[in-house]
Amino acid sequence: MNYYSDLIKNNSLFVAFNNSDFLGIGEFRVNEINNKYADIGMAVVEKHRKNKIASYIVNSLKDHCYKNNLIPTAGCDFTNIGSRKTLIKMGMYPIHKILQISF
Repeated sequence: MNYYSDLIKNNSLFVAFNNSDFLGIGEFRVNEINNKYADIGMAVVEKHRKNKIASYIVNSLKDHCYKNNLIPTAGCDFTNIGSRKTLIKMGMYPIHKILQISF
């Protein structure tokens, strides 16, 4: 199976629509190392960005975690300012940073 088939099989892929207009997706994966945590992520169609769709998806995913007694975690590239702002706005704060060091 491929990545998305596994998410669908495990009820871990959420799709946001407005009528027939595809808005974005959210994914939810239980951490394999520590199963009290779940990693959540979202992607929004570019033309629908800045319309609070990402916030809706993240909030829905967080609710899904809490209903399943899981602690939601998320991460994004430091340069992805939109995702970072959305996650912070939804109450998720960075606790780790990865540094790239060159010699």
